[in-house]
Amino acid sequence: MTTVKLAMPELSVSQAGKEITHNQALAIIDQLLAKTVVDKDLSTPPGSPADGACYIVKATGLAAWAGYDNKLAFWLTAVNAWTFITPTDGMRMWVTDEDIWYQWSGTAWVPDLTVWANLTLTGSWAVSGGLTPQWRRINGVVYLRGKAQHATFASNNTAAFTLASGSRPGQTSDFYTLGGATNVTAAKVSITTGGVATLNDLVTASGTVYVNLNNIIFPI
Repeated sequence: MTTVKLAMPELSVSQAGKEITHNQALAIIDQLLAKTVVDKDLSTPPGSPADGACYIVKATGLAAWAGYDNKLAFWLTAVNAWTFITPTDGMRMWVTDEDIWYQWSGTAWVPDLTVWANLTLTGSWAVSGGLTPQWRRINGVVYLRGKAQHATFASNNTAAFTLASGSRPGQTSDFYTLGGATNVTAAKVSITTGGVATLNDLVTASGTVYVNLNNIIFPI
């Protein structure tokens, strides 16, 4: 039997060698409390790993790591074997050879410190005034900047862009902004947990609608 979330081994009634099971569970807890990973770019186990050394298995895992893509793998000299941990959504690990936090998005390990990257605008949205809409992520917080415009905006909830997995708000986030070529328009940018950004709550959509993304910040 194992625990529900982290699959740590549990003791059973009348079990022999209880100390072995207990120590296995302690070893897993030790790794998850330390939150440090040596490297995330190896597909093959290192030849002489240090006792307790932990790695993120890069796809496609080979040799003793075969079948354990994206899992945490740590070496215990006492048992002369690798132990594997399946990451849970939101789990964060410090990768020491990069000095960066990585977070498990549910499908991939995502860096928690990124440079500014362009957002892909959808539909009829376009860059406004040369201020390309961009995003970056720092320590669990996503920052947006730039400006977008929509010349034929006719209805609310028109998707503007979608944020990548691992950089989306944990709940729907709403940010008020300004826009409108003829009449200044009060509007709300809504970003769903699926990362889709839409414009709604318009007072008027007279003329081209502009959306300013500067100073939009939200935790993930």
